[in-house]
Amino acid sequence: MEDKENLKDWEIINEENSDNFLQGKDVYRNKIRKKPKSAIITFGMIFIILVVVFSLLLVGMKLAPKEDSLKTVASKAPNNPSNNTTIQINSEEIDDKEELSTEDIADNLIPSIVGITATYTPEEDNKKEESGSASGIVMSEDGYIITNAHAVVSSDKENICQSVQVHLSDGQIFTAQVVGVDTVTDIAVLKISANGLKVAPFGNSDNLKVGQRAVAIGNPIGLELAGSVTQGIISGVSREIQNDSTVKYIQTDAPINPGNSGGALINKYGQVIGINTAKIQSFEGIGFAIPINEAKPIIDDIIQNGYVTDRVKIGITYQLVQQDIIDTMGIPAGMRVVSVSEDTDAYRKGLTAGDIITHINGIEVDSTEQVADMLKGKKAGDSLDLTVYRVEKGKNVTIQLNVKLEMDISGSIEK
Repeated sequence: MEDKENLKDWEIINEENSDNFLQGKDVYRNKIRKKPKSAIITFGMIFIILVVVFSLLLVGMKLAPKEDSLKTVASKAPNNPSNNTTIQINSEEIDDKEELSTEDIADNLIPSIVGITATYTPEEDNKKEESGSASGIVMSEDGYIITNAHAVVSSDKENICQSVQVHLSDGQIFTAQVVGVDTVTDIAVLKISANGLKVAPFGNSDNLKVGQRAVAIGNPIGLELAGSVTQGIISGVSREIQNDSTVKYIQTDAPINPGNSGGALINKYGQVIGINTAKIQSFEGIGFAIPINEAKPIIDDIIQNGYVTDRVKIGITYQLVQQDIIDTMGIPAGMRVVSVSEDTDAYRKGLTAGDIITHINGIEVDSTEQVADMLKGKKAGDSLDLTVYRVEKGKNVTIQLNVKLEMDISGSIEK
């Protein structure tokens, strides 16, 4: 979560008094106090009064002013969000003549960038409340918002924040529903009950070139600096950084600070091509964004299903065998198995802690990125051929195992 931000609760109350109806009741009471000359006259007067009162009520309902929708604050999103929403990426080649000035980019994109505040209150008394702020990107007119998962989950990544609010650039504040999160890629999708929002245009991140101008928009440090615009260049593409993610990031020197997380990295044509997510704290000018082309299938899956469904796993934890151990102990390179989940096919086939997986489908294993690439595009139930080295009764043996892959929902958090 990002920097702390205290919020005031706002509430708008708009009550309509039925003055005409109350007046009608007074007239009715005044009339019936008088002694009627005959029962027929009294009945007729009562009937006429009721007709008048009913007519006044209808007129009052038609003329009563409706609450201005622009003043609606902290409205809750529906429990069943639409599943027909997707990011529309413009993959057409753009002439350099259509390059926008930074001023034009700011004018066009600031209304599509939101502030996000979130609070997590632990059930345990000995744990402190967590709160923070971040940024987000409007991806649909009807209130779907993209942001980082770490902006709306607890610091241990085990719980979703109970209170999440979205702050629009025009001052409106909405209570948000967390549609789903994926902590593996650090992506989350929110939904607010709103219509007519200005959707950010999305560009093709695969077309980026090092040296191109890049603009970042977000809320550094907190909502006090909402809509801040910084500028730099694309410093690198397909960057792999040391974290649990398999994402290959865009690197930029456009300043990205705490609070910018979940905001937009924009190309020179005014299109969002990345979701700002991280920076190297000990150095200036080294920030990272999730490429929008990589984020799109994750976002679409979250909207459709609430979590990522097309990610698979072998069902193991492992460590790569280091070169010095290979040299000193004479064991092969590969993935040393640390643990095997008991509810997996790998466990049932006999894979065990201490085994070293040297090849997958005949290809030598030398990096975690390589393993991740091998699993991409696979579905639960697909199988892999593993070449396994193990020490058995004091002898070095190599065996072949064919194991089925399992669905991996480790990046999701139950709401």
